[in-house]
Amino acid sequence: MKVYIITEGSYDAYHMIAVASTPENAELYKQAYEADEIEVWEVDPELDQVQAGRLFYRVVLSRNGRRLSAYLERPDLAAGYWLFTGSHIPILHVRCFAETKAEAVEIAQAVREKLMDTGQWPEERTTCDQGIHPLV
Repeated sequence: MKVYIITEGSYDAYHMIAVASTPENAELYKQAYEADEIEVWEVDPELDQVQAGRLFYRVVLSRNGRRLSAYLERPDLAAGYWLFTGSHIPILHVRCFAETKAEAVEIAQAVREKLMDTGQWPEERTTCDQGIHPLV
Protein backbone atom coordinates (compact mmCIF):
# COMPACT_ATOMS: atom_id res chain seq x y z
CA MET A 1 0.00 0.00 0.00
CA LYS A 2 1.20 3.48 -0.82
CA VAL A 3 0.52 6.87 0.70
CA TYR A 4 1.12 10.23 -0.90
CA ILE A 5 2.86 12.87 1.20
CA ILE A 6 2.36 16.48 0.17
CA THR A 7 5.44 18.51 1.14
CA GLU A 8 6.78 22.01 0.98
CA GLY A 9 10.12 23.70 1.59
CA SER A 10 13.62 22.32 1.85
CA TYR A 11 16.24 21.71 4.51
CA ASP A 12 15.13 23.33 7.78
CA ALA A 13 11.94 24.66 6.17
CA TYR A 14 10.90 21.22 4.83
CA HIS A 15 7.55 20.03 6.21
CA MET A 16 4.58 17.83 5.40
CA ILE A 17 1.26 19.44 4.61
CA ALA A 18 -0.96 16.39 4.20
CA VAL A 19 -1.07 12.63 3.66
CA ALA A 20 -3.36 11.33 0.92
CA SER A 21 -4.55 7.84 0.03
CA THR A 22 -4.62 8.32 -3.76
CA PRO A 23 -2.60 10.28 -6.33
CA GLU A 24 -5.75 12.21 -7.24
CA ASN A 25 -6.36 13.31 -3.65
CA ALA A 26 -2.69 14.25 -3.31
CA GLU A 27 -2.93 16.45 -6.37
CA LEU A 28 -5.97 18.21 -4.88
CA TYR A 29 -4.03 18.94 -1.68
CA LYS A 30 -1.01 20.10 -3.66
CA GLN A 31 -3.07 22.55 -5.69
CA ALA A 32 -5.13 23.79 -2.75
CA TYR A 33 -2.06 24.51 -0.59
CA GLU A 34 0.21 25.47 -3.51
CA ALA A 35 2.65 22.87 -2.22
CA ASP A 36 5.97 21.98 -3.82
CA GLU A 37 5.92 18.23 -4.15
CA ILE A 38 4.13 14.90 -3.74
CA GLU A 39 6.26 12.09 -2.33
CA VAL A 40 5.15 8.48 -2.68
CA TRP A 41 5.86 6.28 0.33
CA GLU A 42 5.29 2.56 0.70
CA VAL A 43 3.51 1.69 3.97
CA ASP A 44 5.53 -0.73 6.14
CA PRO A 45 8.13 -1.28 3.39
CA GLU A 46 10.59 -3.20 5.51
CA LEU A 47 8.50 -4.35 8.45
CA ASP A 48 9.94 -7.88 8.23
CA GLN A 49 13.46 -6.47 8.72
CA VAL A 50 12.38 -4.38 11.73
CA GLN A 51 10.53 -7.33 13.25
CA ALA A 52 13.76 -9.35 12.89
CA GLY A 53 15.62 -6.64 14.85
CA ARG A 54 17.41 -5.16 11.85
CA LEU A 55 17.46 -1.42 11.16
CA PHE A 56 18.55 0.55 8.10
CA TYR A 57 21.93 2.29 8.35
CA ARG A 58 24.11 4.48 6.19
CA VAL A 59 27.87 4.15 6.63
CA VAL A 60 30.37 6.49 4.97
CA LEU A 61 34.00 5.37 4.64
CA SER A 62 37.18 6.96 3.32
CA ARG A 63 39.50 5.07 0.97
CA ASN A 64 41.77 4.04 3.85
CA GLY A 65 38.78 2.52 5.69
CA ARG A 66 38.28 5.31 8.22
CA ARG A 67 34.64 5.61 9.22
CA LEU A 68 33.47 9.14 8.45
CA SER A 69 29.94 8.55 9.71
CA ALA A 70 27.43 5.83 10.52
CA TYR A 71 23.80 6.55 11.34
CA LEU A 72 20.25 5.28 11.06
CA GLU A 73 18.67 6.03 7.68
CA ARG A 74 15.11 6.05 6.35
CA PRO A 75 14.19 2.52 5.24
CA ASP A 76 12.31 3.76 2.18
CA LEU A 77 15.64 4.37 0.40
CA ALA A 78 17.34 1.73 -1.70
CA ALA A 79 19.90 -0.53 -0.07
CA GLY A 80 23.22 -0.58 -1.86
CA TYR A 81 26.45 1.36 -2.24
CA TRP A 82 27.96 4.13 -4.32
CA LEU A 83 31.24 5.96 -4.56
CA PHE A 84 31.04 9.72 -4.42
CA THR A 85 34.10 10.88 -6.31
CA GLY A 86 33.25 14.55 -6.72
CA SER A 87 34.72 15.64 -3.39
CA HIS A 88 38.42 16.19 -2.70
CA ILE A 89 38.73 12.47 -1.88
CA PRO A 90 36.51 9.60 -3.08
CA ILE A 91 34.21 8.36 -0.33
CA LEU A 92 32.04 5.27 -0.11
CA HIS A 93 28.40 5.36 0.98
CA VAL A 94 26.75 2.07 1.98
CA ARG A 95 23.08 1.69 2.95
CA CYS A 96 22.17 -1.64 4.51
CA PHE A 97 20.09 -3.46 7.12
CA ALA A 98 21.97 -4.55 10.22
CA GLU A 99 21.24 -5.46 13.83
CA THR A 100 23.78 -2.93 15.14
CA LYS A 101 25.78 0.03 13.91
CA ALA A 102 28.93 -2.09 14.31
CA GLU A 103 27.49 -4.75 11.99
CA ALA A 104 26.61 -2.05 9.42
CA VAL A 105 30.22 -0.80 9.55
CA GLU A 106 31.46 -4.38 9.01
CA ILE A 107 29.22 -4.70 5.94
CA ALA A 108 30.54 -1.39 4.59
CA GLN A 109 34.15 -2.43 5.23
CA ALA A 110 33.54 -5.64 3.26
CA VAL A 111 32.22 -3.58 0.32
CA ARG A 112 35.27 -1.28 0.57
CA GLU A 113 37.66 -4.25 0.56
CA LYS A 114 35.94 -5.72 -2.51
CA LEU A 115 36.20 -2.41 -4.36
CA MET A 116 39.86 -2.06 -3.40
CA ASP A 117 40.72 -5.67 -4.35
CA THR A 118 39.07 -5.33 -7.77
CA GLY A 119 40.58 -1.89 -8.51
CA GLN A 120 37.17 -0.19 -8.66
CA TRP A 121 38.04 2.53 -6.13
CA PRO A 122 39.80 5.49 -7.79
CA GLU A 123 42.81 6.94 -5.98
CA GLU A 124 41.85 10.52 -6.69
CA ARG A 125 38.95 12.74 -7.63
CA THR A 126 37.24 11.76 -10.87
CA THR A 127 33.77 12.22 -12.28
CA CYS A 128 30.98 11.49 -9.85
CA ASP A 129 29.43 8.01 -9.94
CA GLN A 130 25.79 8.58 -9.02
CA GLY A 131 24.71 4.97 -9.59
CA ILE A 132 23.58 2.93 -6.60
CA HIS A 133 24.94 -0.61 -6.86
CA PRO A 134 23.26 -3.55 -5.12
CA LEU A 135 24.95 -5.22 -2.16
CA VAL A 136 26.01 -8.74 -3.04
